Amino acid sequence: MQNKKSVFLEQLYKEYYPLMFRIAFNILRDQGLAEDAIHEAFLKLSKNNYKLDKVRCNKTAAFMVIIVRNIALTMYKYNKKEFNQRLEDNHMATDPSPSPLDLIITNINVEKIKETINTMNPNYAEILILKYHYECSNKQIAELLSISEENVRVRLHRARKKLAAKLNNEV
Repeated sequence: MQNKKSVFLEQLYKEYYPLMFRIAFNILRDQGLAEDAIHEAFLKLSKNNYKLDKVRCNKTAAFMVIIVRNIALTMYKYNKKEFNQRLEDNHMATDPSPSPLDLIITNINVEKIKETINTMNPNYAEILILKYHYECSNKQIAELLSISEENVRVRLHRARKKLAAKLNNEV
C-alpha cells in the first residue's frame, strides 16, 4: 500500500507533467533532458516536506513551474555550449512570448504586494514566492534553486530591499 506522500506525488505528476515538460523543453530543446529535469524536480519534492496541500490550485502550479524551470536552467547553464551549437544547427529562434511562470503568477488573484513581486527580477521574485508564499526554509530554497544557503540569504535580503523600494515608489 502506498503512503499519502507517494500518492500525492503521483497525482502531481499526472496533473503537471505536460506543463512541466513544455517549460523544460522550451529551455533545453531536448526531450530526454526535459524528462530528466522533471525527474529531478520530483526527486527534490520527494526528499523534502513542502507545504503543498492541493493538487489543483494556482499555488501548486506556480510551485511546480518554479522547480522545473530552475532545474532546466541549471542543466542548460552547465551544458550551454552544446545547447547553443544545437540551436545554431537547427536554426531555432527564441520564443518572445511570456513564460508559463509569468502567466500563472499573473493569473493568481493577489494583492498589491504580489503584483509588485511579479514585476521584479525573476531571481528575486522566485525567492520571495518560495520563502513567503510556500514557506520554504532557506535550505529547501537552496536545494530547489541549486544555490548555496548563503546565496539564498543574500538574494532574500536584496529582494526585500527592492520590493520595499518599489512599494514606496508606488505609494
